[in-house]
Amino acid sequence: MNNTPVTTEELAAAVSAISDAVLASNKASYPTCELNWETITLRSVGPKYAKLARTRPGETKGGSVYCFIDVTNGDILKAAGWATPAKGARGNIRVGTSATWFNGALTAYGAAYLR
Repeated sequence: MNNTPVTTEELAAAVSAISDAVLASNKASYPTCELNWETITLRSVGPKYAKLARTRPGETKGGSVYCFIDVTNGDILKAAGWATPAKGARGNIRVGTSATWFNGALTAYGAAYLR
């Protein structure tokens, strides 16, 4: 496992890829729907965790937490609440791609449950 900190570029690329995958999944599930689809945005970056949230276009507040990313090593964590991640990494942004949902660590709705 790579224990080097996540760069700003890696984080931005992961958020963009996740958002694109969620949008593609929504459009595939509801092909005739023409709503303003939710996107995944980087809500905050702290010293240890980055919070990704589901938001509608134009929103700056509200939404719901999609997942957390540990910026010290790239681990993907499920949300335990708005401000805290759950224990136990679900995967890593450096392993897999958004096409494979980072090897099953994510779903269209957030981080996967532990198996």
